[in-house]
Parts: sequence; structure tokens; C-alpha cells
Amino acid sequence: MLRITRPGSLAPRSVRARSRHWLRATTLAAAALGPLLSSLTASAAPAGDLLARHSSGAPSIPSPFLRLYTMVAFTILAYLLQWLLAKRKDHRMAMRHGMAAGFVLSGLDHFAQAEAVYIPMLPDFLKPHGLSLVYISGVTELMGSVGLVVPLVVYRHLGLPNLRKLAGVGIALMLATLMIANIDIAIKAARGHHYAFAVWMYYLRLLFQPLFILWALYCTEVILAAPSLDSVPMKLFLLDQHKRLERFFPVFKPLAMSYDSHTVLREKVTSLVVPGASVTDLTRCDLNFLFDYVVFPPDIMKYATEWKQQSRAMQKGDIIIQQASVPPIPVSLKMVFAVRVVDMFRSPTKVGFSYGTLKGHAEMGISEFYFSIQDGVVRANIHTYSAPGAILTRMVAPFLTLPYQQYCTNRALRRMSESFLSANSSPPQRASIQL
Repeated sequence: MLRITRPGSLAPRSVRARSRHWLRATTLAAAALGPLLSSLTASAAPAGDLLARHSSGAPSIPSPFLRLYTMVAFTILAYLLQWLLAKRKDHRMAMRHGMAAGFVLSGLDHFAQAEAVYIPMLPDFLKPHGLSLVYISGVTELMGSVGLVVPLVVYRHLGLPNLRKLAGVGIALMLATLMIANIDIAIKAARGHHYAFAVWMYYLRLLFQPLFILWALYCTEVILAAPSLDSVPMKLFLLDQHKRLERFFPVFKPLAMSYDSHTVLREKVTSLVVPGASVTDLTRCDLNFLFDYVVFPPDIMKYATEWKQQSRAMQKGDIIIQQASVPPIPVSLKMVFAVRVVDMFRSPTKVGFSYGTLKGHAEMGISEFYFSIQDGVVRANIHTYSAPGAILTRMVAPFLTLPYQQYCTNRALRRMSESFLSANSSPPQRASIQL
């Protein structure tokens, strides 16, 4: 069950309860582990031993738990500051600020101590390109820290989707890549390389890397996210949200259309002949699948419809929540937005419906999906009036958006054609659609 937790936001009780317990547990763990690991570190590497190792040419690998110390310390500080100064308790914000502070320090350190600290951490096969890789890693960490702290209102003002989630995904991928260096250091330490800390500490650090990845995905709401009315309309996810799309109806239902009478839209009609279909009156065909929005293949788009949620037929004004996968593979970016049914039409030679995009959609405009009879031939048609809906889609439109749209359109037409032949292979039945 959902309940109002603050103006304009919805959050499950269980998620908020788990979040409070998680924060308490993190704070207690940091308080307990910090002194313990510090004492273990001190005992594992006395000052005289360190000097001897540095003088013998041993690389100065930093503390295996330095990132953990930094992130936890700044997270607690950020949480206390917002609690004392702003009277709010947003643990995700505190975690974002804590991770951002840690990455700012680490990113700058990549430039200050590239040769002394970070190049020795690379596997041998990467060291010929070590300086470039270290600098790229530093820039990535600094960019990720910026993405973590930019307010959502900035994205909304620029017409961009929630790029904070992209920052979270990017940081998670970067941390997963850095595990290569961590594994290499642990193996070298086990084989007798002289590092400043005990061998077991480098293996223990490997267990913390997945924690940092989950930290990045959680604080940016890529995982365990709750829909919020005060965020930008388009939602970005790394995990499939198909079974949870209905929770977004309260978020998208109040939104206005993303276009108006002054919007310049590009018209395009794409058709496909339905092979072997001999029909003279489309009203006598079974087209229920079309009005159930069985249009796009599931690997391209999954959806939830308002009429199915209410166990009835499609009506004008109904909302369709769409989840588009880019690219159309299992591991991909999931974009969630919505459209509204604006028209339904039914005649002997043309049957179908149209919808318009809502605020926050990657595209803006109207799309018609219908079957028609022209010169005795049955055709599946997709007729669009559209334009890029955000700055990001405008930037990539010529070389990415438009080709991908055409690919999706072609596959949708093939599915419409196959569904028509499958639904009307038996004696035709009149569709029970309320127009």
C-alpha cells in the first residue's frame, strides 16, 4: 500500500522502514568497523616496515578501506547537516552526497598521484597505457560526483530525463571495471608482492566493491525506487519494471500532453501489406488485439494499460504506461513514460486508435495504429506526427533516435500483421470494442 509521506511523493511503507533500518545499520557498522580496521591496518603495517618497503621500491597502494571510510564519514556528515539545518531526513540524498564527496577526493587524487599510487595498481598488461587510464578514471569519478548532486529541478528545466540514474548506472559500471585492478592486487599480494597491508585485507576489499555498486544504484533510485510526483516525468531504470508499471498511473495520469497547437511535428506514414488477407469489411474482423495494444514486440516495449487495470475495454482518455528498452536486449536501459488515447475509429475500410504523448516522453506528438483496406489490399499502418521530446533526444536524433524509431516501427508492423492473420484465421467474430 502507498501512502503520502511528504507533499508530492509516494513511497511504500516497507521501503521507508527498511531504509531507516539500513541507515542505522550502516552508521553502527561504520562506528564499529572504523576503529577495528584502523587498528588492524596499524598492526599490519608498522611505520618502520612501511619505510623499508618504500625504500625498496614497493608501490604505495592506499588503504584498502579508504573509499569506505570516506563515503561513510561524508554520508553521516551530510545526513546530520540536512537534519540540523533543513529539518529533513533524506538518507538517499545523504548517501549521494557522501559518495560524491568520496569521488571528488579520489578523482583529484588520480591526477595528483597518478604515477606514485594508481599506475602501480594496474595489471601489468594495462601499464603501457597506465597514465591515460588513470586520468580517464579520475575524470569519470569527477563527472559521476557531479551527476550525483545535480538537483532534479535542473533536469526538468532543461527538458532532460532523470540523468541522476544514468550517473548511478555509470558509477556502478566503473566500479565493476575497477574490480579488475582490485583482483590483480590481491593475487599479487598473495604471491609475495610487498604491499603496505596484510594479504587478507586486499581480499576483504573485494567484498566491499559490490557494496559500493549497490550503494550507487540505491542512492540514485535505480533499484528500490519509489515513484515521486516531484521528480521529472520520465523514469530511467536498469532493472525490468514490467510487473510494477501500474504503480506509475497516479504519477502520469495528471500530466498534460507534451505538445500543443504551435508545436512543429514531422509527419510520417509507414505501411505493410498483410499477406493473404482477403477482407472487404474490417468491422467484421477480430481486432481486439489492436485495442489491447498488442503492437510492439516485448523486447522493444512492455506496457500497462488503464483499461486492463480496470477490467474494461479501451476508452478515450485512457493512459498507457510504456517501458522502452534501449537497446532491445535483456541488459539495457529501461525508460518509462506514458501516452494518452485521444481517438478511436471504426469503419469498413479503417479501424484503429491514436494516442498522444504526455510530458516527459522521449518523443512528442501523435501516433495512429490502424488497419486499412486500399485497392482491395489489407494494410497495417503506423501514422505519426512527432518530434524529439527532450534536448537529449534532439541531440542524438539524426544518428540514433530516427534509425531506432524506424526499426521499432518495422517490427511493430510485422507484429500487427502476424496478429491479424492469427486472430482471423478462424471464422470472423465481431470485436466488442466500445467506441
